[in-house]
Amino acid sequence: MTVPDLFRRIASSLEQAGIDYMVTGSYASAIYGMGRASQDIDLVISADEEQIRKLLNLLSQNNFYVESNAALEACRRKSMFNAIDNVTVLKVDFIFRKMRDFSLEEFRRRQTALVQNVQLFVASAEKA
Repeated sequence: MTVPDLFRRIASSLEQAGIDYMVTGSYASAIYGMGRASQDIDLVISADEEQIRKLLNLLSQNNFYVESNAALEACRRKSMFNAIDNVTVLKVDFIFRKMRDFSLEEFRRRQTALVQNVQLFVASAEKA
């Protein structure tokens, strides 16, 4: 299994759970010509506890390891949790969107782009 397959499984799980997301970090910056090395995938998500419970179920069906209690606690605290893909052994960080004005605007401005040849929602580039 490849990284594009991993992105497809993640996006499918998020969409089935009804969770809005955007790719950030090294995969997003690479789209805009600012490549940097990273061993994980960073996703900002907007989800409630019911959606997280659905996501946890879907991720386990899609060959991910997730500590359920940590994910639910992260949902309550609006912090982050991670999942490990049992196939590629890559880590996926799920970061809850903050309610700050900047974070809301950043999420509103997300756009679709090809990441590893998979159409995903990605953080937009900041304009100076």
